Amino acid sequence: MKRTFSQPEEPSERTINRLQNLPNELLESICSYLNGPDVIKAFSKLNPRFDKLITHSDFPLRFVFDGIDFPL
Repeated sequence: MKRTFSQPEEPSERTINRLQNLPNELLESICSYLNGPDVIKAFSKLNPRFDKLITHSDFPLRFVFDGIDFPL
């Protein structure tokens, strides 16, 4: 059985369907579940807004290094 999807007729009825349309606070929440290098790889150079979020704001990035031994 083939599924068909209909588009909303009114633009005001459309849902947010692009990551770039999400507010910064929600992007921050989403990225809090990801490792910092993955966020940088996925979002840097994507568009100026994401570049600014990653490099020039208080956007928290989490770095987890598994399998690396640091001598004390």
